[in-house]
Amino acid sequence: MTRVRSLFLLAVSLSLIAILSGCGGGGGGGPKLSGAFGKIIGAVSDSSVDLMTRAVPSGITVSVDGTDISTQAGSDGSFVLNRVPVGMHTLVAQTEGRACAVVVEVRADTETDIGEMVLAEAGQISGLVTSATTHQPIAGAVVTMAEMVYTIQDEMPHPIRVRHTNASGSYTVPGLPAGEYLVTISKNGYQTVSLDLAVEAYKTTVGDAALEPDPTAEVGALAGTVYVKPETGDPAPVAGVLVRLIPKADPIEYEPLPEEAIGENGDVVDIYPDDDDQAPAPPIFQEYYAFSDENGAYRIDGVPVGEYTAVAVRPGLVPDHQAVIIAANIVTTQDFILTLLRPKFAVIEGTVTDSATGSPIQGASVRALIGHRPLAETLGVRNGESGGGGMITPDPGHCIMLAITDEAGHYTLKTPRVVRGIGVWASGYQPKRVEVEVVLDQTVTMDVQLTPLSGLVRHKLTGQVTMRETADGPIVPAAGATVTARPLDTPLAVVFSATTDENGNYSLELGWDGRFAVRANKGDLRSERVELTITEDTVQNFLLTPEVSPEPPPPPP
Repeated sequence: MTRVRSLFLLAVSLSLIAILSGCGGGGGGGPKLSGAFGKIIGAVSDSSVDLMTRAVPSGITVSVDGTDISTQAGSDGSFVLNRVPVGMHTLVAQTEGRACAVVVEVRADTETDIGEMVLAEAGQISGLVTSATTHQPIAGAVVTMAEMVYTIQDEMPHPIRVRHTNASGSYTVPGLPAGEYLVTISKNGYQTVSLDLAVEAYKTTVGDAALEPDPTAEVGALAGTVYVKPETGDPAPVAGVLVRLIPKADPIEYEPLPEEAIGENGDVVDIYPDDDDQAPAPPIFQEYYAFSDENGAYRIDGVPVGEYTAVAVRPGLVPDHQAVIIAANIVTTQDFILTLLRPKFAVIEGTVTDSATGSPIQGASVRALIGHRPLAETLGVRNGESGGGGMITPDPGHCIMLAITDEAGHYTLKTPRVVRGIGVWASGYQPKRVEVEVVLDQTVTMDVQLTPLSGLVRHKLTGQVTMRETADGPIVPAAGATVTARPLDTPLAVVFSATTDENGNYSLELGWDGRFAVRANKGDLRSERVELTITEDTVQNFLLTPEVSPEPPPPPP
């Protein structure tokens, strides 16, 4: 029996962050191979490095979790995994303190290109599993660990890592990207326990559990097999599917209601007139979880009798919901048949050329930039139709968020609906950001011209920086102060800077004309932030004081 609290209100706020983080390059299909295996190819990069250099840390191991299939990424981050068994797997890339995990579907005799895996800060979970009655360690307990991905309809773990406790009852799972995890610990003869744990970067999260003996009175069990139905052929058992058992009375609320609304006649209606405008706290419902094994089988023991909704979910598959009744001392059988999810994408393609010569630019980087849309619109909801499994945004590996132009200057991106523009840059050119309105299942053509830096008229920003170290102190030149100018119209984190001389004077040559956010600082002293549009040589003076608020973070791309 697996238990965890209902996660009502987190679903909406965390859905996009969790699902879109790590979105990489494009899908399967490729040269034919021999045998009942497939092949995985891709590349690994690091979110902490400069996008211009695309540097790759050394010592990256890429492995198929739960198997001995692994390899070392090359100096350019590329990797190849041969003879991977068909099915859905968790692919893990990790190096010291950083990791990434994605779900990959491997098909027989097919090469699957997962695109780019992006390393992020990682930690680990380590725990001790004991008996709640004897306090002795339990060896061989199955520890199933899943990164939580929130959707509107179902809380869905992804990707999945599986370990077994050793003779001392302990386990450790390293290389877990920072985030929330559902940890399920099971052993025959014991109640299954679920833990909702948070992994922090470079830290160990404790995942201890004391398992109670399996109850037998007034409880039943749910068991069955989970199948996946391909586009052609018969359904086949599938491993790693979460089976979630929800009491029928559970309202499954995911969004708090507003305090007031507008009625049909236009009047304001108070939704909570008898509760001082406070939404009532939702009731807490017990839920039960299990994961299908390598044969597609699952079992949830120790479930109190009653009516439930059972749902089977896994990334890339359309969830299957079934109504079930649990009776005392009886194993209720319920199978699930999942179908492949075919999320919708938009295609952005075009050509990058030199604005001076019109020649194509080879090797330019084109990155899709994430914007903000209403939640329902982002997830593809139209006219009140949820779309079933379409509520789930694309999994990593299904989209292409970064492309490099070929010899003809051409690029192609395959993006989800949340993309609002593209950023384009190449060595020797001024970076450029272009807004794009994508349309699902359609191709948008966006040609971009980059201006050569050699052809730009570089203007100077000059002035004097003074400072007042106390509220009533004198104003004096600020020697050794730093003046920074950050372009506001580029997809890159570019900063121009200069240091003042003994008289507080500075001279800053900007890389190109445009809008800049400019400010000065020295130690704990700061100036006000100024936005300037530079089209000619410009003079801007600054006064440093100890009471200026810090610069706000840059707006989202």
